Amino acid sequence: VGRFYPTIELAYFWTPLDGTIQATAAQGIGIPVPNLDEGDYDAFEYRVGLPYLCNEKTTLSVEWIGSISDAFTQNDLGFSGRFDMAKIKEGLVLDAGFRVPIDDDGLRTDVTPFVAMEYRF
Repeated sequence: VGRFYPTIELAYFWTPLDGTIQATAAQGIGIPVPNLDEGDYDAFEYRVGLPYLCNEKTTLSVEWIGSISDAFTQNDLGFSGRFDMAKIKEGLVLDAGFRVPIDDDGLRTDVTPFVAMEYRF
């Protein structure tokens, strides 16, 4: 829609019960988890974004990112930018941004920054 291109991503993750217990044991956590049932950590995840094409080398984006499971529900807002670094090296792209929780579920930091680089052949 002009310089905006709305995006929606949907995913469902299945976590078998024995996989959850093995992961807990591998991390050295010896706490028994009572009433843990298969499917407790299955999660429906979604991402709704609105990237804006500023020019042919820069895109800014805002996203609502969420995860719903029997164990918890989390919602975050994400803000990011994507920058073409062709002046440094053709095919090089820099991504940078941060996520902010909009609810209090789970163990999360107040702000989660990220920086990534991508090289296209």
